[in-house]
Amino acid sequence: MRFQSFKDLTGYFAEMTPDAPALIFEEGGEALPLSFSALKEKISRRAAELSEMSGGGIHCAGILCDGSLSCVIDIFAAAEAGFQLVMLDAAASEGILKEQIALSDADLLLGGGRCETLPKREGARPELKAGRVLFFTSGTTRSARAVALSEASLCCSAWNGGSLLPLYPWDRLLLMLPLSHVFGFVCGLLWPLSCGASAALGRGPVHYKDDMAFFKPTAVSLVPLLLGYLLKNGLVNDELKLMLVGAGDCPAPVLKAARAKWI
Repeated sequence: MRFQSFKDLTGYFAEMTPDAPALIFEEGGEALPLSFSALKEKISRRAAELSEMSGGGIHCAGILCDGSLSCVIDIFAAAEAGFQLVMLDAAASEGILKEQIALSDADLLLGGGRCETLPKREGARPELKAGRVLFFTSGTTRSARAVALSEASLCCSAWNGGSLLPLYPWDRLLLMLPLSHVFGFVCGLLWPLSCGASAALGRGPVHYKDDMAFFKPTAVSLVPLLLGYLLKNGLVNDELKLMLVGAGDCPAPVLKAARAKWI
């Protein structure tokens, strides 16, 4: 179904399939599940903490997107608390992060073990809206610019994708792409959750060689370069049955190798 917000999405499955796994994450060398009901509880508790901490004076939260369980919870909780979100690349340089935080006028910085209020900029502030999510994209210029999308539009994109490529409750999609990019956020996180499937939270580039064997996904979203790397090094697990490749043209040799693998 179409959801209008992240809260609608997670709340729906917390009610309909409370015990089904929503997220799979690594802890102590094991792949552990977090059910939809447990996810909703963690989000609600964190949202209450953020609201209490802000005291009504915080309106925009910058999220350092490292793909961890705490990061995902902070994203959904900040949205539930009514903050505008700014999706920041946790791997970006300090200079780039400072520039993007200033441009978005974020009041709060979350993620990477951080939860700190930020100094307010003097002068007129940009319009801040709850339910709005900002992603930075280079576009046709050298400097990244913020693109504002709504929770509703992001959920709709995930729904559209699920209509064409449905996932099922028994599916597990491995998140290998950064959540600070729209493709990674929608097709790596919202897509499986909107289908009632689970999202396995990949452990970043350092684990590209072993995450597929560790999480055993049935689906994955990739960019062409990453697909080529996985195929070249024989890193695709036997359980995988669906790959979504996007965010760029896929070279013919990579497509040929993918067809040879599954056809």
